[in-house]
This record gives sequence, C-alpha cells and structure tokens, in this order.
Amino acid sequence: MTKIRVGIIGAGFIAGVHASVLASDDRVELVAVHDVVNECAERLARTCNARTA
Repeated sequence: MTKIRVGIIGAGFIAGVHASVLASDDRVELVAVHDVVNECAERLARTCNARTA
C-alpha cells in the first residue's frame, strides 16, 4: 500500500497533536515540518522522524 505523504505547516501546540494522530495511522507518512521559527520546526520534526522544509 502506498502511504499518503504529509507535511505540516506551523509547529505550534496543535501541530503536535496533529502529528501524533498522523503518526498513529499506518496509511500516513509525515515527511516535513515548517514553521517561521526554525527551532520549533526542528523540535517537532525530530519527534516525528521528519525533515524541516
């Protein structure tokens, strides 16, 4: 089965909630995170095994 590849724009609180829900779905692969505050994007990307964009 081909996974749906997802990127998240914005790495605030609710993005973390969305990321954890996406991570629990075998049909989805979280591939990238972006935020205007690079440190926030890097932190969320690390927890999700994604890259920053």
